[in-house]
Amino acid sequence: MEFFDSGPGLAFLHCFVRAFHVGCVKIGACGLRLVCLWLEMTGLHRFVGVSFGTQQQIKRGMEAAMVAYTRTETPPMAQHMLPQETSGTLDLTQPVSSAATSSSVQVRMWKVARVILR
Repeated sequence: MEFFDSGPGLAFLHCFVRAFHVGCVKIGACGLRLVCLWLEMTGLHRFVGVSFGTQQQIKRGMEAAMVAYTRTETPPMAQHMLPQETSGTLDLTQPVSSAATSSSVQVRMWKVARVILR
């Protein structure tokens, strides 16, 4: 536990928490409340703030960093990429639930399908 009180340990811990946010909150289906619970269950709550507000600040900071990265890195990368045609499909084999059977929903689905299938 002394490791987390040291400079390298604290840096590792911050990196670890950010990686957990990316893996579980951004990519996975985990919310901030489960992140807080996980930090408490692992005992890391002694070193990391586990309140919802603290974790929300971490999440917002990461989202801002991701947006900034995308804005700065996408244009240079796009200059070196050749245009290419992409295709997509819409799975219309799944039955529509009774709550979503209104004609307006079906019309929107078909409009999306036509755009995707062009």
